[in-house]
Amino acid sequence: MKHRYFVLLLTGGLAGPLLAGTILELPLNHADDLKEWNRESEKIAQIIPKQQEKACLEIRLERPVKNHIYGISRNLDPASIAGKRVTLSAEIRRDVKVYQKWQGGKLMLTVKHADGKYDYFGIYMEAGSFDWKTCSKSFDIPQDIVSATLFLGLQGGTGFIQYRNLKLEAGDTLLDLSKVVNMGYADPVAGDGRGGWSDQGPDNDASRFRWKQTMFGNVPFRLLDPAQHAGKSVMTFASRRFPNGLTSAEVDLSKGKCNAKFLYLLHTLTFPDSYTPIGR
Repeated sequence: MKHRYFVLLLTGGLAGPLLAGTILELPLNHADDLKEWNRESEKIAQIIPKQQEKACLEIRLERPVKNHIYGISRNLDPASIAGKRVTLSAEIRRDVKVYQKWQGGKLMLTVKHADGKYDYFGIYMEAGSFDWKTCSKSFDIPQDIVSATLFLGLQGGTGFIQYRNLKLEAGDTLLDLSKVVNMGYADPVAGDGRGGWSDQGPDNDASRFRWKQTMFGNVPFRLLDPAQHAGKSVMTFASRRFPNGLTSAEVDLSKGKCNAKFLYLLHTLTFPDSYTPIGR
């Protein structure tokens, strides 16, 4: 995918709304719902029959286990979530005592990168006793993942946790621009040919831009943290006033399941009086 723009500054995130769909949806009503989980699932978890409203899955642990992790897991197709904003949700009831800080009930996605490193995306659950509550959180999954696992259970805690109406949904694809960004939001010196932003100096840069925001115009974007990318977080394209900018950029989408109808660019424009057209 190649795009060329004239004096167009793209912030570090793109979104192509897809045919968003449900990756996993389990009511957790009977033992057959555990078939796709790990081998020990039927020993660790049990289906509690419908008593009042709905049946549920329960994981109960009376005393700590050796590795402090107790629960069930199942593998997911990494291509189905790679590069996407996913939402993980379930109704959860629990009574948990923890003996390790920041641990307790778990509803978590674990992903592995091509370089062997791992990322963990989960919903934090404080210790204590809680009645049924819908827990939901969205995460931006990196594009370079090679495996993905969903985990339910306890870590560093004892007691019981119950789940029902478990759902994992994939939303829009958020393009990873970390390899093509060339500038930052802030520009300490104007006109030095190095930028960042549009090389107009601190009086006309984007140093106060709210890059932690995840929605703009009701469209999801994942913006880059300049501190984690050598100060670079945007793509600044070339113009007569800034010839050192980019002339094109390419993002590889071949590894994920991307079937987009639209491509949204979060951008700004400088010096529009002298350049037409502004894009192609």
